[in-house]
Amino acid sequence: MSDIFYTSVDANLRKELQARAAAGRRNRTTKDINFMVSKIANVQITPFSGSGDVKTKKTAIQPAILGGKQVHQGEFLPTGPQGFITDRKFKITNTKPDPDNPVKPDRTNTSKRIPPYLTGVEISIGDDSLGIMQTATANVTIPNPGRDLDYFESVYLRPGRHVRVFIAHPDTAIVSEDTDGFLTSGSMPSTEKLKELYPNITQEEERQYKRMNSFVFDGIIISFTLDYQEDASVAASLTMRGTSQVYTDLSMAMDDKVKKDESNTQSTIMKNFYEEINKIVEDQLKTPERIFNATSKSDPRLKDVSYIWGAPYAGQPVKKYITLKALIEFVNQFIITKAKSIVGDVSIVFDRDINTCKYYPNLVSANPETVFFPGQDNYGSRTWYENFNNDKPKFSDANNGNPVSFCTLMYISMEFIQTTLNAMNKEEIFTVNEFLKRISAEIYYISGGAYDLKLITHPENQNALLYYDSNNVKSFSNVPQPFAIPMFANDPIGTVVKQFSFNGKLPSDASSLAYVLNQDPGEISESEIAPFLSYMYSANTVTRTSDGNETISNIISVETVKEIQEKYKKRHDQYLNELKTAINKWGQDHTNENQEALHTAIKNHIQYPKETLEDTNQLKAPVIPFDASFVIEGINGFRYGDVLEFKGLPARYTNNTVFSIISINHSVSSIGEWTTDIKCIMRPRIDFS
Repeated sequence: MSDIFYTSVDANLRKELQARAAAGRRNRTTKDINFMVSKIANVQITPFSGSGDVKTKKTAIQPAILGGKQVHQGEFLPTGPQGFITDRKFKITNTKPDPDNPVKPDRTNTSKRIPPYLTGVEISIGDDSLGIMQTATANVTIPNPGRDLDYFESVYLRPGRHVRVFIAHPDTAIVSEDTDGFLTSGSMPSTEKLKELYPNITQEEERQYKRMNSFVFDGIIISFTLDYQEDASVAASLTMRGTSQVYTDLSMAMDDKVKKDESNTQSTIMKNFYEEINKIVEDQLKTPERIFNATSKSDPRLKDVSYIWGAPYAGQPVKKYITLKALIEFVNQFIITKAKSIVGDVSIVFDRDINTCKYYPNLVSANPETVFFPGQDNYGSRTWYENFNNDKPKFSDANNGNPVSFCTLMYISMEFIQTTLNAMNKEEIFTVNEFLKRISAEIYYISGGAYDLKLITHPENQNALLYYDSNNVKSFSNVPQPFAIPMFANDPIGTVVKQFSFNGKLPSDASSLAYVLNQDPGEISESEIAPFLSYMYSANTVTRTSDGNETISNIISVETVKEIQEKYKKRHDQYLNELKTAINKWGQDHTNENQEALHTAIKNHIQYPKETLEDTNQLKAPVIPFDASFVIEGINGFRYGDVLEFKGLPARYTNNTVFSIISINHSVSSIGEWTTDIKCIMRPRIDFS
């Protein structure tokens, strides 16, 4: 089941937000009052050393922890043996003493200044497919650089350092009675599947990520700044990137020991990648023509790993293909392992139960020489590897009420893989992310834009990176009901919203409603018309008479709607016929001209895949060029993809559309105020009832 980009808000989070909205309005118990007056957040940043068992845990550098309980003890207190108003003695031991500059055995700290402290933290979690990075920024003041700057530099001014940022409210910040302060367990089906495939998270860690009154960010320091102040203190800023977005960039993930080993340089790793894959494939495919399907009940990760070797059809040279699933597992095996010294035992998750994609029954590849879809590979008189039809896995499952296709079962040409790697080596680009971008670009092209695979971070597990079809914006069944955010003073529950904004702007070439309605849908590209036509179909207009009475009516007449629907159906039929013709022509003659015509026909068909515009919008759930954002008291539990609605908006924006979260931003100010800023995009409301 696909469940990433169109999901229900966690049930316990709903309860907590509703309870917070009612606090002070309907409910005024001691618990409600405590929530309103005691929300002082604390932040702790824990750095980790590179030592320890990378398959389990790194070692926390306890003396270097910033914030948290550290500010309640030691040199942060005014008095006592280490109080900052006393003269504190400390020793410095030089393991490599310099006879010309002997180190005094004891030193005295007379600055009367406290150790480094946090002045602000900001964490952004978002939908990577839209280019939103998982990042964190921490601002630190170092009042006494003579005492602390060298040590701070040795720990924090180190790009590649693994750190954990922990934001926490007191227990009194939880108002709901029956949630115990935790999110529900595995509210997304893929969460349980992740545990089965890659069980590398402990139960205690999982509980920590599930607390609504705290938030955890795991990442790597990627940059820093130092700014010397007039009072001789130093202001430092640390920028961190989420762990999952680090381990696909080998230039950041390789430690000094690995870099010095010539056999592990980036260029060598990428150059050897093809040979490593080819050797394994050839070990399985030793005959002139053969198909290998790996299956293992003990290792579910082998499902959909398959290779084909032989002539695609009579008269053609021998070619080798591996499934996209097999390619990702090879990336995990030969490249991602190079990142273990920094981020531990990680991998890219690519499994058919999580990584499904949309089903298009008439879709074929525009260029099966590079990528083809098994079972959807007939080109008139020719079928790709027709002699293996009984053994080829099936790209799609249409034998149920919710037909799906499996991204894992796209067959990728070994020749295309080698060409891609050679081009990257020539350009001196060596990251996994770039390699998969180029694979994804070819899949996007040959599918006419139907499939747009990207590396994304799983919404409920920051350390799990998925290779996912970003066009797959909703579940195929059990469409989630949007959660209405309590907002405005006249909301019967109350409000949790501190700030709210709503913005809308149509593309410049469709900014006039009259322009859109008077054009033939076939003459306006999908990117221009599909995102908002369904919204406009039932858009309302309200008129008010002098006595205050209002009348709601449709902007678009029934006749106009019918005309647009008929034109759409006509265009659908036209493009479907053109696709069938292009498939047959390319099957007869593989010219570049016929291939480009096939690509164009596929692209046009994907714009009009269903017989009705309503069904197409249900299938594709296109983005409408409107967005909303709101700020609430700090809370953990929202995920990008969660579906919301805002009752305070005009009716046309609530009756016909919903809003999907694309980014969550957590900020903690210098006074301990934790706020959560949510940004959403608009989509058509999906309803199969």
